[in-house]
Amino acid sequence: MTFEKFSKPLKLKNPILIEGLPGIGNVGKIAIDYIIDNVKPTLIYQIHSHNFPHSVFLSEDNTIELPSVKIYRYEGKERDILLLGGDVQPLDEVSSYEFCEEVLNFVEKVGCKEIITLGGIGMPDLVKDPKIFGAVTSANALKKYKKFKNIDFKINQKIEAIVGATGLLLGLGNLRGIEGVSLLAETHAHQTHLGFNTPWI
Repeated sequence: MTFEKFSKPLKLKNPILIEGLPGIGNVGKIAIDYIIDNVKPTLIYQIHSHNFPHSVFLSEDNTIELPSVKIYRYEGKERDILLLGGDVQPLDEVSSYEFCEEVLNFVEKVGCKEIITLGGIGMPDLVKDPKIFGAVTSANALKKYKKFKNIDFKINQKIEAIVGATGLLLGLGNLRGIEGVSLLAETHAHQTHLGFNTPWI
């Protein structure tokens, strides 16, 4: 796994990481792409890995591009926001653990103590009014995020596990003292379905 650096050494203000990678309904990817398109953050790292799919993407001008994951920085008034998004995530369990550990090594180094991950909950049919469910790393995190009334924290009644980076970043981060929440929106589980309508954006 290689980290390609695009910025000078970082001095961040109380940074928080928000992750949104491809997954169920591509909810996380769509959400993070929406944020990136609107706040125009600065690209600080681009990640390539042999554990990503063995393919390249074709652009509109027929040039090729390796699949990658990117980390952006948005300088907020009170704190900095790190945005983790991209085309792919690792294909297997071991690679997913290795990827998440590398990301956590980076965010820990820059002083990040909080993570928000974004994803979807697959439903058998199209959902007109999707709900947002939350899973937290601790009682302290629950107290913090419970003030947002549109998040339902009875997620264990919907799913038994959060798969991939969306879950592992929180689980592995919690071992390092990094707290956070996973926000999962209901979406149609069909493999060709892309998109959602949810009040978080």
